[in-house]
Amino acid sequence: LLLTDGLRLLLCSDGVHGAIGTDELRALVSEPAQIDLVSGVYDAVLRAGAPDNLSLCLVDVALADATGEAP
Repeated sequence: LLLTDGLRLLLCSDGVHGAIGTDELRALVSEPAQIDLVSGVYDAVLRAGAPDNLSLCLVDVALADATGEAP
């Protein structure tokens, strides 16, 4: 996986991925605000019946410049 500036990753358990589809996850991940994104995924999984436990980790990649400073 090539990490590029601005890349957003959603790491999740099968309780999340199994409950809602890839298209819905993709739409939810496009939310600009991180807390809204996490809350949106959590709520969507619960509405879908969450057959298992659910875990989420949101990662927004911000690459450092030559001085080591992140934007």
